[in-house]
Amino acid sequence: MKSILIEYFGKNGAGIPITYEMAMGFLHSNLKVFLLLSSKVENKAMWDELAKRNKEVEVFFIDTGNKKTFLAKSLQFLFCREKYLKEIKKYKIDYALRSFPHPWMEFVERYLQIERVLFILHDPIPHSGTQWYRRLIAKRSIKTADEIIVLAQKFKSVVPELYGVDPSHVFGMKIGLIHPSENPQDEANFDLSEFAHNTINFVFFGRIDQYKGLHLLADAYKQLPYENIGLIVAGSGDFSEYENKYNLLKHCKVINRYINDKEVNTIFSANKVVIVLPYIDATQSGVVTLAAEYECPIIASDAGALKEQLDEGRVGVFFPGEDMDSLVNCMNRFINDHTLYYSEKEKMKKYKLSLDWDLIIQNLVNDLQLKQE
Repeated sequence: MKSILIEYFGKNGAGIPITYEMAMGFLHSNLKVFLLLSSKVENKAMWDELAKRNKEVEVFFIDTGNKKTFLAKSLQFLFCREKYLKEIKKYKIDYALRSFPHPWMEFVERYLQIERVLFILHDPIPHSGTQWYRRLIAKRSIKTADEIIVLAQKFKSVVPELYGVDPSHVFGMKIGLIHPSENPQDEANFDLSEFAHNTINFVFFGRIDQYKGLHLLADAYKQLPYENIGLIVAGSGDFSEYENKYNLLKHCKVINRYINDKEVNTIFSANKVVIVLPYIDATQSGVVTLAAEYECPIIASDAGALKEQLDEGRVGVFFPGEDMDSLVNCMNRFINDHTLYYSEKEKMKKYKLSLDWDLIIQNLVNDLQLKQE
């Protein structure tokens, strides 16, 4: 049986359910799965339980430190890799998959003598505002990987153009459904009862970043009739440049912090939720598959590969990126036409069926010929 090491050194966020579902997909494709995770990953019990339930899954944890200790930990890791990796070194592993990039990963793979490395490149074209060190890590990850996996077919041609990668080593893969895995200790620390009887509740969800068009959303919402509608903005990140605009909006709630999985469920299960993705530039979005899990209709800009991700534009209501008037029109359509909400919800319900992780990973395994080597 061939084996694959999935590396994820994040501590929370969408990377956790994505990594978990990929692990299950590879397991169901008859590969032995090894997981190397940060020792500070959220909900460690879930990963331990996964290994207990499946004899073909092994889970290992590694202390990657935090922002303050990262440099010291990195030096310690470079000179003492055996201390960090001695347990996993006992196994012969065929492939490695970097689910999200991290500078330690290439050293892990070298130490474990893994011959074929796969890297999921989430943003082939870096977003505006992406920090220089993130760009550097991504470029290094591309250079040191054998195969590059992009999350939209549209970007398969971009990788060779931008990074000089042989096109035969670039593969496409969808993002499957994201199932929030509730930690028993999580609590929903906000109240959405004021939104319970609205005709429509528009929701922006995700990390606060410059490229996501929050200025545009505030300007558009300001143009709408305020009766029986609401706006919820939820996510961590620097909100200071948007604060003044959002403070002037009525029936608007901003939750500017990390949102735990129980709170994700509370937001996406609220009454008549329509997800808004007013992105100025984009590749794809994990929020799309999270919305699909809850069968929430979507309004999205046509930036990047969002249309491709939403069944080539057959699901969702779209507007030209940075066109505030068009976004207002899309939002008004949901307010004025009550049948649109239900028709888009039904489309999302059907689209959801195509986002099965087992099918997605099986297709990837076949494309990469992982079991034929």
